[in-house]
Amino acid sequence: MVHSGMTSRLISLCFDANDPLLAARIVEVERPSILVPNAGARSIQRPIRFHTWETFSPQFAFDVKSAFTWVREALLLPLDKGSVIFIGASGAALRPMGLNSGYAAAKAALWAFARSAA
Repeated sequence: MVHSGMTSRLISLCFDANDPLLAARIVEVERPSILVPNAGARSIQRPIRFHTWETFSPQFAFDVKSAFTWVREALLLPLDKGSVIFIGASGAALRPMGLNSGYAAAKAALWAFARSAA
């Protein structure tokens, strides 16, 4: 994409977002000025009483872990001054519904993590 005569690159990659070695290599080589770690696990929509930890927690194991992995690597490098990291969550973190409680809890964890990493 090109803006006001300045050239910048937009790179979209598809890979295991929880791979810390790959995250480290990509952050170190690309040195992004904007980093958007965005990954999502599929969930089973059901009332809490029908969940096990394994069916309740995929977003913690994937969404929250991948955000942690990428933010950690960006902070270790560190990125250049003025760089931005966007951590996406969801309105479900504010208003969970009975069938998406695991998803909503993981998104609330992402909000808390983003505030603590800022």
